[in-house]
Amino acid sequence: MERICISDFSISSQVLFEEVIYNAPNCLVHTNFLELNETLALHHLRNVYVAKPQTIPAIRLHRLPRGVDLATLRDEDFLAFHGDRVLADQVRPQWTKENLAAALTRTKGVVEHSEEALLVARYGVRTWGHWLIELLPKAVCVEKLYPGRFRFVVPETLISKEDLRTMRQSLAAYGISRDRLLLVHGGSLHRFINLFAVSPVFLRHRSPHPQLVALMRSAIPALDSVVGVPKSIALLRRESRTRQLANNAQICAYLEARGWSTIDVGHLDFLESVREHHLGLHSFRNIRRIDARRRKASALRLRFSQSLASLRQRLSQAR
Repeated sequence: MERICISDFSISSQVLFEEVIYNAPNCLVHTNFLELNETLALHHLRNVYVAKPQTIPAIRLHRLPRGVDLATLRDEDFLAFHGDRVLADQVRPQWTKENLAAALTRTKGVVEHSEEALLVARYGVRTWGHWLIELLPKAVCVEKLYPGRFRFVVPETLISKEDLRTMRQSLAAYGISRDRLLLVHGGSLHRFINLFAVSPVFLRHRSPHPQLVALMRSAIPALDSVVGVPKSIALLRRESRTRQLANNAQICAYLEARGWSTIDVGHLDFLESVREHHLGLHSFRNIRRIDARRRKASALRLRFSQSLASLRQRLSQAR
């Protein structure tokens, strides 16, 4: 099975947003990575976070071949293939040829679809960062430019799993209702007559397309419609079992004692989360800019070094 990029896999395409060329500024104000990983920090400072001309490729809507198959594995992998060619964008980068061949043998039966549908499901769909930055924007731009035209291919678990509720809420926030979703189940094979896909909208070390960002911002509430804006906001993920700060309780106690509002974003619905993040950004001037002013940041150090050392010690003990 040969992996093919979307421009070569598709039979036709049209531009949704034109290519953009602009001078990108240096967006980094301060980093403490020099204390944690000097090599990586120097790479950031010298190569990544630097002012330079930047090209954001055009975003295109591609029509995939008539009769293209979609093999769905559990609710994590969705492989679009036609003959001996597979759409590379849908394959996990670390998969070997053997992994891919084995995956394609795990589906049973064929479900045929004739309506126009947009492929949204992809590996990483259950991870909020992948969904919000790489997958949801594809659905949003197509729905805004072609309202009501397409159904959207997503895993059935987007509806059935409570922990994925914010993903289905995010689609609804942009006008994509439940009846517009084309649900696929793990272990099944689907054949499409009119399947479409959007070219990648997230590229490493490049800004997102400004026109796409403008569409995504349409879900943000107007500030003058929000009552009771807190002076200072800390957005936390205390309910998560991973990527936790070792001294989370200490940080929260310090902030709350000084009048901060601490919010667990994992408990919020989608539009509530959008609202709180938006308010947090707009009240940033009142938050004493803990990431930009080193002398004040020192008072609120999150102690990443100590946290990392503590994590390493716990892992060592666990072994």
